[in-house]
Amino acid sequence: MSKQWVSKRLTINLAKIEMELLAAVSEKTGRSITDLVRESIRITYKEFAHSEKNSPRLP
Repeated sequence: MSKQWVSKRLTINLAKIEMELLAAVSEKTGRSITDLVRESIRITYKEFAHSEKNSPRLP
């Protein structure tokens, strides 16, 4: 079963060091920068939702 994405494009500005860090993790793990950013968003949301009582859940 393949994932079906409903895409939205997001442009972000990163400091040089942030991009270098992402590139280094991407290279060492073989994961794309996009995948790493998506995972970071999910982790941040879960931490936020855990601290908020009535937060909507992730699908």
